[in-house]
Amino acid sequence: MRFHICEDNWTILGNVNEESHGLAFNKNNGLLYSVSGNRILSINPLNANLISNWIIYGLSNSIPGDLVFSENNILYLCTISGLYSLELNSNNNYQASRISGEDLSFTPSGMALGSNEELWVSTKGSNSNLVVMDKQTAGWFYQYGSLATNAITFDKCINDLSSYTISLSEESKIDTDNDGIPDIDDSYPNDATKAFEIFTLSKYRMGTLAFEDLWPYLGDYDFNDVAVNYKITTILNASNMATQIDFQLEVSCSGASFINAFDIELENILPSQIASVSGQVLQQNYINLNTNGTEQAQENAVIILYGNNLAMLHKPFSVSIVFTNPIVTEVLGLAPYNPFIIRNSKRKHEIHLPNKPTTSLAKSNIDVDGVNHDSDGNYKTDSGLPWAINIIHDFKLPTEKTPINKAYNLFNQWATSLWRYIIFRIGTKTILAIETRNFYKSKSRTLFLDFFLIDSCKQKHSYKKKHP
Repeated sequence: MRFHICEDNWTILGNVNEESHGLAFNKNNGLLYSVSGNRILSINPLNANLISNWIIYGLSNSIPGDLVFSENNILYLCTISGLYSLELNSNNNYQASRISGEDLSFTPSGMALGSNEELWVSTKGSNSNLVVMDKQTAGWFYQYGSLATNAITFDKCINDLSSYTISLSEESKIDTDNDGIPDIDDSYPNDATKAFEIFTLSKYRMGTLAFEDLWPYLGDYDFNDVAVNYKITTILNASNMATQIDFQLEVSCSGASFINAFDIELENILPSQIASVSGQVLQQNYINLNTNGTEQAQENAVIILYGNNLAMLHKPFSVSIVFTNPIVTEVLGLAPYNPFIIRNSKRKHEIHLPNKPTTSLAKSNIDVDGVNHDSDGNYKTDSGLPWAINIIHDFKLPTEKTPINKAYNLFNQWATSLWRYIIFRIGTKTILAIETRNFYKSKSRTLFLDFFLIDSCKQKHSYKKKHP
C-alpha cells in the first residue's frame, strides 16, 4: 500500500505474498527493502513486485527487526540480538557484521535515520520508547518514553519509524557566538572557542581499557587487575582544531593487590601546550606535577588521571585538559592516545598497549628473576599476546584467575591476527582502519566481523560533521 500525504489516502499497489518486517528505501535504485527471517527482500514500490531475495549470513538469530539505509547507502539491520551492518558478498548474499557487543535489552519495532546520521529505534510494546543509537558501536540510550528521564511518554505502540527531510528556515541559521557555525549545528552556541565534539568511543556508551599488571610476566592473564571504562570527548572549534579533551572514567575492576595508577600520554604534545588539567585524583606522593597539571620531567604531555586504582573502584569521575592554543587533530592523534598504568607506585614500571612507547620516566625493559615474556619491550609476548587491551564496548571481564584466552576462546586469534588495512575519509580527514575479528560479541563466542580505527590499538570514533 502507498499513502499519499497531501491527499490523505491509501492506494493498494499489489501483494508481495511474503510475510516480512521492516521497510527501508534505497535511494540509489529506488527499491524498498524488507526482512523476512534470515532473508532480505527487494520490492518495486510502483507495483509491489518482488525483485530479489537474498540470504543473510552471520545473524545471531532470525528474530524480525527493521532496516535502514545510511546516507552513504550502507544497509543496517536492528534486531533483539543487536545492530548489524549488511554487505553483499561475492556469492550475492548478505553478510551481517555485528556492531553491538551484546543483545539489546529491548525488542526493536522500527528504525529510522535521524539528523547527524544517528539511528532512532522504537521499542516493541503497548507503551513504546524511542531509543537513539550510534552506528559505530551501537551505543544507545532512551530518548523518549516511560524509560527515559525526560518524562515524555507516548502511551502508544509504535510499530515503525520513518524520517522526513525538511529545509532549514532562516531562524535556524542564527549564529549566536559568531563563529561561523549556525546554532543548530553548534554544540556550544554561546562559546566561540568551541563548536563540535568527537566522541571516543561513543556518545552513548563507554569502552574499556584493561591491563594485566605483572608485565613482563604473564601472571594469571585474567585482565582484571586494572579495568577502566572510559568515554573521551574531544572538543573542536569552528576550524576543526582541538581546544579541549574531556575524559569520563570509572574503574570497573581492581583485581590486583598492587597500588596501580592510570595515566595518559599525548605523544605529539609538549607539556607547555597544556593550559590546565582539572579533575585528577592524586593519592600517591611519588607523582610530581607542573603548575598546569602535567607530570614533571616529561618530554611529551603526560596526565596522571588517578594514583590508586582500588580507591577509585566504581567511583565515576571526569578529567578535563584545556590546550593553550588550538591543536590540529592529526597532530593530537587518535583517542585514547597512549594510555598506561604505573605498577605498584614504581614510577619506572609502566604497562602500555601493544607497540606503544614508554614515557620519559619509564624503562621499556625491566630486570626480572625468571622468564621475561617481553624481552624486546614492545608489550607483546613472542607470540603476540598483549598485557593491555582496548575494547570498544563495556567489556565483560573474566572471573578472577580465569585467563582471558580461556574465558574467550577466540582471544588469541583476535590478539595476534594479521589485519587488513583500509583507508577512508571523514570530511577532510583521512582515516586508517583495520578489518579484524572480534572475540567477545556473543554468548556463544561466535566470530563476527567488525571495523576499528587504529593507532597501534583497536578503537572507533563517532563524530559531528562541520556545517558546510
